[in-house]
Amino acid sequence: MLNKTWGITIFTLNTYSVPFGKNIIARQGSISRELSRLNIDVLNLQEVITYDSVWRLSKNLREFPYKCFEAGIIGPKSGLITFSKYPLEKVGFYGFHTRSAKRKSIFYKLLFHKGILGVKVSQFPLVVINTHLSANKNGDWSEKSPYYNMHEEQLRELSKISKEFIAENLGLI
Repeated sequence: MLNKTWGITIFTLNTYSVPFGKNIIARQGSISRELSRLNIDVLNLQEVITYDSVWRLSKNLREFPYKCFEAGIIGPKSGLITFSKYPLEKVGFYGFHTRSAKRKSIFYKLLFHKGILGVKVSQFPLVVINTHLSANKNGDWSEKSPYYNMHEEQLRELSKISKEFIAENLGLI
């Protein structure tokens, strides 16, 4: 049983660091400067697609000496990476079974297949989940949306995998 009070600050951000995006270097520099000003313990980032972006963010976010991601072909799988002030242990990575019906190219699937990254923060009794659901391009969150069923399935998968990730741990964020 945990006998002391503890606290942890977790921040999540979609960096939009896609390889063909505009001003990636400037955007990552601005993101790093702003995040460095905040009192954050664990940082979940999404859309960190390439190892070049991992290197650049690692260089700029020196106050987060620990990072965890699942290695992919050109960068972290699903573009998910977690940075921390505390040592991290990867609990697991899971790629969603559902895929956007609108995107069918192999290139897109390799780079943007969405998933879940679970990490254990060594100083705390918890698992932190980093995920990125497929985009809702039309902003319609109703049951009539063409994305509704896909999001429902991804959320079911997230719930199931989260339970598996925390089976032997004390908490979940």
